Amino acid sequence: MSCPSPIFSISFVVQLADSILTQINMNKEFKI
Repeated sequence: MSCPSPIFSISFVVQLADSILTQINMNKEFKI
């Protein structure tokens, strides 16, 4: 288990993208 599992990497990327999209949506709502 020296190398990270691909499932963990995918879930990490999905979580990161989800948080970024949430931030963008919040910024759009604040601007409007």
